[in-house]
Amino acid sequence: NSLGLATKTFDVTVIGKPKIIVPDGSNGAKTGMVNGSVELECMVQRIPGEDVSQFMVIWLKDGVIIDPDVQPNMQIITRPDGSRSLRLSPLRPSDTGRYKCVVKNRAGRAEIIIDVLVNSRPRIDSLSPQAPPNKNYEHYPNSPLNFFCTAVGSPTPSIQWLKDNELITDTNTDRYQFLSNNRQLVVSSPTAEDSGLYVCKASNTLGSMKKGVRVDVQVAPKRDVSVPRTSTQKKRVGSSAQIKCAIIDGTPPAKIIWRKNGIDIMSTESAARALLSESNRRLDLNNLDEQDAGIYECHAFNNMGSVTISVKLEISDPPSIDRAVIEIDKVVERNRPLILNCPASGTPDPIVTWFKDG
Repeated sequence: NSLGLATKTFDVTVIGKPKIIVPDGSNGAKTGMVNGSVELECMVQRIPGEDVSQFMVIWLKDGVIIDPDVQPNMQIITRPDGSRSLRLSPLRPSDTGRYKCVVKNRAGRAEIIIDVLVNSRPRIDSLSPQAPPNKNYEHYPNSPLNFFCTAVGSPTPSIQWLKDNELITDTNTDRYQFLSNNRQLVVSSPTAEDSGLYVCKASNTLGSMKKGVRVDVQVAPKRDVSVPRTSTQKKRVGSSAQIKCAIIDGTPPAKIIWRKNGIDIMSTESAARALLSESNRRLDLNNLDEQDAGIYECHAFNNMGSVTISVKLEISDPPSIDRAVIEIDKVVERNRPLILNCPASGTPDPIVTWFKDG
């Protein structure tokens, strides 16, 4: 004014809202492999002369602030421009998620979102039922046989089922059912033919994994329908006989015992001439004599039931005359009785016929 001049100097710093530079070619997504690594960029656009200390950079995963002290495979790297990138190494399946970088200053905030997908080979978490170590799973008939298989991986694995190394493709709902996107296999009415090795196979573009269980459907032994329940064999003295135990085995394998006339064969007079095969499925009788005639039974049984097959063995002996005791020339007085003996033997008893002069 007319009396003088006074001045005051002010330093003015213009603070702009932060901006994040999106790298060329970035589509807001990153993909990595398990045990690999990815680095997420969060580059802040700087204004010349701007103090980078004015920026605060925060990383979040699925809305939760990342703390490297708690998540040791996550490292925040500070750049000279004040930006902070996030390095994930080694990658774990649980690292899949939505990551957000938030940049703040007094003028405002900016953020960038990056979706991370961690790809991994399939891994089967569980398969049921399971058998005890070194044993098969035992299933009893009259109830469905259910298998459950859960698998993880990225991309999400598909599930297939195999039986005895053959892919199950039977869509006949009377036998197989596939439920819950193939995670469940149901064998509706299991029989002995359904025993075997069942395998769950999980697959994606990176590979596959298999896990299996061997199943024994418990069934009783039964007679081979091509063989009668009872039959008869006719043999001669001195010959041999072979008697087969014509059964279809059960599960667990049946035990087999042989009886003659209701008695364990090894306790009878035929024991010396009896020979059993290694599996007990065949009985051989050698050098037969009349004492070997009788009813032979093959009795097969397990904890599910039993079956008996019987064979009647008839022994025949051709007629013979013991000539050593016959008097070829016999003299008798007139009017006195004449007795002639015919020492004939055979099985069955032979019919004796007498002739005179032919």
